[in-house]
Amino acid sequence: MDCLSLWLHSFIPESVRWLLKKGRQTEAREILSKVARLNGKEMPSEKLCLPKRERLGDFRDLFSSVKMAHKTLGVWFMW
Repeated sequence: MDCLSLWLHSFIPESVRWLLKKGRQTEAREILSKVARLNGKEMPSEKLCLPKRERLGDFRDLFSSVKMAHKTLGVWFMW
């Protein structure tokens, strides 16, 4: 099983968001170019950037709505 995971890992690209956070613009652009090509689109020439301010979630988000609370409790009870 571990060999299969290692083999599949070589086909799955790194997260574009993570690459941008690490300052690896070129690699992020290459991945997005491949995705655009697969979708039959053209990659825009604009600079890639992350949002200025990211909101990190907290515990309250698990109960932000009735539907979300239902999903949260369901997963907790199944676990």
